[in-house]
Amino acid sequence: MMRLTSNRMGAAISAGLLAFACGGADERTPAVEAGGVTVVGSPAPDSAVEEGEVDEEAVAIVRASLTFLETQSSMSVTIDSSYDAVQESGEKLEFGATRQFVLRRPDRLRVETEPREGGRRIVQFDGQDLTVYEPEAKAYAQLGRQGDVDSTIDFVRDDLSTPLPLADLFRNKSTAVLDSLTVADLIGTETVDGKPCEHIFLRNADVDAQFWLLKGEQPVPLRVVLLYRTDEGQPAFRAHLTDWKFGVDAPDALFTFQPPPDAERILFAVEPVVAETEDPK
Repeated sequence: MMRLTSNRMGAAISAGLLAFACGGADERTPAVEAGGVTVVGSPAPDSAVEEGEVDEEAVAIVRASLTFLETQSSMSVTIDSSYDAVQESGEKLEFGATRQFVLRRPDRLRVETEPREGGRRIVQFDGQDLTVYEPEAKAYAQLGRQGDVDSTIDFVRDDLSTPLPLADLFRNKSTAVLDSLTVADLIGTETVDGKPCEHIFLRNADVDAQFWLLKGEQPVPLRVVLLYRTDEGQPAFRAHLTDWKFGVDAPDALFTFQPPPDAERILFAVEPVVAETEDPK
């Protein structure tokens, strides 16, 4: 029997929103090959992506979206995502999860994850304590950690090796991720969930990204697709974002963990820090 692995993409996904997205062509529709990017449908010739070309209009649209999110004091969104897990035999299997994010700036975050295979997980940060709770396992880990949302996202990803896909959308300062672009292109206007969106393609050294950003006063992403070009098998990550809400009611109790009587406290598995040593020669 094939041994299935679903966590190979964990480190790659947790590398960040723009650490970036190329969708596969649908065989039922014509496709245009442009600079290594397969664009489904029949965009105008000037939509072709050329390596080394950064369209400032495309960058400005993405920057406006990130800036809009940065200025929201509180918000919530539901993200239904899937990712490719490349098996040892080369097959790509799709796994996924639904996550509900709730944010209150600058230092409150709650992420509730429901993987397709089960095993619900809740991450809560209240500015003082970080808690990861698994209700079905009746177990939680908690540590005191003061800081803001940005430092907590970094800690969860880097030190705990826990994926938080697209968490960069919730940083207090996120626009710096645009500095490493090698390609940016405005593909055109498309419809997602019946709403007009700007379809944007971005590339950096390792990842391709496609964003569908809602047109109008609230330019939020409704769909994101990431392609990890330098990873074995070039796995992809896909996300559908719905139910965006701003100025939400987010009381302290939503972010502060109160352990149930039957819950067992366990220790966090923190990644060891390897100190660099000088060459003895």
